[in-house]
Amino acid sequence: MGAFFGAARNYMFGLASERVGRYIRINFFSTTLKKDIAFFDERKTGDLLSRLQSDTLIVQNGITTNVAMFLKCLMNIIGIFVVLFIVSWRNGLVTIASMLPISIVMPIYNRLIRFTMQKYQKIKADASAQASENLSNIKTVKSFANEDYTYNSYANLIDTSF
Repeated sequence: MGAFFGAARNYMFGLASERVGRYIRINFFSTTLKKDIAFFDERKTGDLLSRLQSDTLIVQNGITTNVAMFLKCLMNIIGIFVVLFIVSWRNGLVTIASMLPISIVMPIYNRLIRFTMQKYQKIKADASAQASENLSNIKTVKSFANEDYTYNSYANLIDTSF
């Protein structure tokens, strides 16, 4: 029964994940097409494609996988607390009291992680844009014997993201 329901859960959340991804990609592409020419002059095609492909995949997986894990963990926590309070209500209260400081610190920690991830994604996007620009203009890079500079600037961006 556990395997059956686990497979059913994976199928349903996989299907939901693909639907969310489809919706995000279609809306992003539609919105992007409606932008004026100045928008496209300011942004590189590779950046837009990266947003369309990898960034939407991150959002898609984040929404569906995190929701599935949240629901699964929530049900586990409810079951654990029910059993804990049945066995010893005092231990249940001690457990809840010990969780309060964690519930206060976690939102602060999550904001820090979100800020760090935004910086990380921007640096990775800059590195990808630089690599795309240099590889598409490889004749110019080679004609000025600029391979070392190009390599070092890309490596510095990758090192910064690391």
